[in-house]
Amino acid sequence: FEPDYALSLSNYASHLSDLGRNDEAADYAQQALAIRERLAQQRPDRFEPDYAGSLNNYASHLSDLGRNDEAAGYARQTLAIYERLALKTPQRFNIDHFTVQCYWLFAEWLSLPAASVSLALRQIAELPDFIAAHKQPACLFYARFVHGCLSQNAAQQFQQSIALWPQLTKTDQQNNRAEFLCVCAWLCQYDAEALPEQNWLDVWQKFIRQRQGRLPKWLETVAARLDFSWPQSTNSNKLVALSETVFANPSPTF
Repeated sequence: FEPDYALSLSNYASHLSDLGRNDEAADYAQQALAIRERLAQQRPDRFEPDYAGSLNNYASHLSDLGRNDEAAGYARQTLAIYERLALKTPQRFNIDHFTVQCYWLFAEWLSLPAASVSLALRQIAELPDFIAAHKQPACLFYARFVHGCLSQNAAQQFQQSIALWPQLTKTDQQNNRAEFLCVCAWLCQYDAEALPEQNWLDVWQKFIRQRQGRLPKWLETVAARLDFSWPQSTNSNKLVALSETVFANPSPTF
């Protein structure tokens, strides 16, 4: 039952993250990673994909804490495994390889000084083969988000990502809410006509309330790098006060 225990640890970490309990989430993700690493050493043919997934999950939780150098390192390890797995079984692992490529580029960007970033975006310009049709919009959405952050042409990439948003499944939208909010906040400041019909501030309000103001620290880094501001006024006075507290002033919340 140890593989099931590792899965439960990972799922619990994800739920903690959804509530903004980022430190606890990283601790439980690290426990899952330790188990899966040991299992992968014993039976790599059976457990290496799970180990790669745990490496990527832990990297993501480290990004939430602003530990970007460490996150990039774990993402690099994940990418090496999925690259090998995708070469062997592309039908199964191309989607993981592609999404981890996107995340690794993003994690590297977060970890490097802005002036020194020079990353090969051509790696995520097109989707590889064997990605199921219903998964393609989410993959493309995330790729366009990453491309917009790293490139000098955020407007075009973010417009494309927003156009893809309605095609995402409800689950994929839930999993990409933070990226969606980054894109909308940037568009609100620089290209308001491209904003989606959906009221993105409603999504923001639910997001910040669910996490009780304890937001992923990488959101702060993205806003600083791309020079945009988070919402300072909405129809909810409570949201105004909370967003001003979280984003307008330095805070240990991050």
